[in-house]
Amino acid sequence: MEKFDTLTGFGDYQVGSMMPFTKNHGWVSSVYAAAPVSQLRRRDHEAVAGWVIQENSGVRIRYAGILASSEDPLKNEEAPIKALVTTIGREREEGSGRGRMMLKKDPDTDLRSKLRELAGKKSVYYAVVLSDDFGLQFGLLLQTAKIRLPTPGIKRYLCKVGIFWTQSRMDTVPSTKPRACFEVPGLDETHPSNARDQLMGGHTAPPAEWVATFKELQSPGGFGQQLQARLVQHSGEQGENDEVVDMYVRNKWLRWRDWRPRLRNFFSTLPGQDTARRPQADQAARLSLAAYGYELALDAGTVGQDYYNEQALDTTVATLHWLFSSNRTPAPDCDTYNRYPESDHLIAMKRGHAYQVPLRDGNGQVIAYDKLKSIFETISKQAPNDINWVGILTADHRDKWANSRQEVMATSQSNQEFITAVERCLFIVNLEDAAPESATERASVFLLDDNSNRWLDKTLAFIVCANGVSAIWGENTMVDGTTFGGLIKALATDEFDETSNGEVTEPAVTGSDFQHLPCTIPPTLSENVVALRAQYQPSHSGYTLANLKHTDYAATYLRQHKLPPKTVIQLVIQVAIRRLFGFSPLGDVDVISLRPFRGGRTDMIYLMTPAVEAFCAAAEDPSVSAGTKRRLFLEAVQSHARLVTLSTRGKGFRWHLMALLEMLRPGEEIPGFYQDEIYKRTTERPVCTSFTEFGLPEMGRCQPRKGDVWVGVQVFDVFVRFTVINGEGKSDELVEHLRRAAEVVRDIITAGADIE
Repeated sequence: MEKFDTLTGFGDYQVGSMMPFTKNHGWVSSVYAAAPVSQLRRRDHEAVAGWVIQENSGVRIRYAGILASSEDPLKNEEAPIKALVTTIGREREEGSGRGRMMLKKDPDTDLRSKLRELAGKKSVYYAVVLSDDFGLQFGLLLQTAKIRLPTPGIKRYLCKVGIFWTQSRMDTVPSTKPRACFEVPGLDETHPSNARDQLMGGHTAPPAEWVATFKELQSPGGFGQQLQARLVQHSGEQGENDEVVDMYVRNKWLRWRDWRPRLRNFFSTLPGQDTARRPQADQAARLSLAAYGYELALDAGTVGQDYYNEQALDTTVATLHWLFSSNRTPAPDCDTYNRYPESDHLIAMKRGHAYQVPLRDGNGQVIAYDKLKSIFETISKQAPNDINWVGILTADHRDKWANSRQEVMATSQSNQEFITAVERCLFIVNLEDAAPESATERASVFLLDDNSNRWLDKTLAFIVCANGVSAIWGENTMVDGTTFGGLIKALATDEFDETSNGEVTEPAVTGSDFQHLPCTIPPTLSENVVALRAQYQPSHSGYTLANLKHTDYAATYLRQHKLPPKTVIQLVIQVAIRRLFGFSPLGDVDVISLRPFRGGRTDMIYLMTPAVEAFCAAAEDPSVSAGTKRRLFLEAVQSHARLVTLSTRGKGFRWHLMALLEMLRPGEEIPGFYQDEIYKRTTERPVCTSFTEFGLPEMGRCQPRKGDVWVGVQVFDVFVRFTVINGEGKSDELVEHLRRAAEVVRDIITAGADIE
């Protein structure tokens, strides 16, 4: 790597060097295909240091900086990666089996499009970065075979087929290597000013009593330091005990008792499913097999690296494996969460009636697409017209549901088999009679339904409507939004053969292909079911959903102005919120993913700092000059970006204080700091924003109070997609405020550019 000739372009960067070429013909190593481009300040990518040269001249690559892949989702609005691409192949010569080497150069092509063109349907191509030269990326093109259902323990063999050199500067490509666990911060690092700025805003000074209680918590030899010592011991020297997962789940989710519907569940309309139309059984079979293929890839350890905010995310057992075969089990005082990795069946639900469908046939092979499609068709035809309301019990108070569950299982053997099969299945496929066309109708089916065909404790379910429109339905306890990135990609890209010659013959469905699981509600629970049905629908009546695709400006425009896109869009939201409420709520939160850490979940930053509040107050005040608005805007950007940086590095105050509270032993008194009104304010979230990058038509959940607002945001190069959910019918109104707020912020940015 150090012997690179900057004049000729030859040397260690020749095509074929350091890669597994084991023959002297075909894909050959003795070729000169490097780009003759001089480098000024070449820096090897961080992952290259971990590559190991094998005895057979191959290279073992555990981690890499992947700039692009032929498997990347196709996004028409995404800016192209212009690059010089050189590929090699061979052309067979008449009378010779060896052929001759062919060299092809594309001096200015879109790298993503080129990779898709080269890959076709049978290969996968990767652009792997070797080095960076002032933002210009140089690297290898690697080819491998496309495997739909990987075998556990399989190795991926890749062949070097070319090189690339980007023509424009770009940010450093992150490595696929996951980051370490959280390091438990010292108690002195969780400073009261950090919490004060986020919880007090710019309105009042923190009371002396509150500061005193925090200092008491931090005092040497005090009770807070005892809790800190327990936390360090619990987490282990290197954090190997996954303390974040354990305590986060227990504190945030499993202890919740008073259950209001739709607080722990969320939906995501799948990309393209707002317009796609496939027969219901067809779509159900496609989703099921694609999800099962992804689960098998997880088991085999061959899933691709997930990224968020340009950071590699954890793909270990601590996160992604909870997607499948897992269930939240009700128990008095604190629920439990269980996973059943041996499961290989799904549950199809139609009007609350459950059917167990194995995903492997009698020979142990994955069930064929046509067969599974026929099974779903048969279930839809055979399902009774009446509704089995057993699923409504999962919406009850958790302690009551724990008792009801035991009573249901004790009623009969078939009831026990029903509960066991549902809780242990890979996932549920909810077959719906509705056929939604608009975003409002989709929200009514996916989020605001009557729970006649749902099981709220299951981590993963797919809702498939009569017209094929589909969504993910998730339970939040063990997974978060970013957990679904790889699965959503797998659902969007998997293909199934539908070849046919002449007349189509549907595979016959026999009694062993699926099993109906009857479940009878005990008479003692009948009144409870009636009461739950009466309470359930009104509990989320009034909630509405509205979408906005903002195309005036987005990430590309903001980067041109050297501004962080997501921070600016967050400020747009806060200006719109001020227009809606007439003031800036202090409890506004921004959900931050901590999945770059092993076992990481989410943190929340309370974003209404004095700087953010000052900007929101001045943004539309005609008495404030353009220069002052520009200054306040930049201060707000800096304030929010600082909080995001602290949180993404695991330095947020919220999770640390929560973890300390988890270290209390029975009989010990809660420290006074936790009983202060300022800390209790952390449970108030009048506005919750969540940023993802999946290209979803809409997504979301219901906030605890109907007056609260949930905003889902997806920021892309040339557009921003918003989803707004509110329980007082104000979603459409906020969308209009977002339009106006975006104009206000753009005017401030433009005015600032003119001043400069």
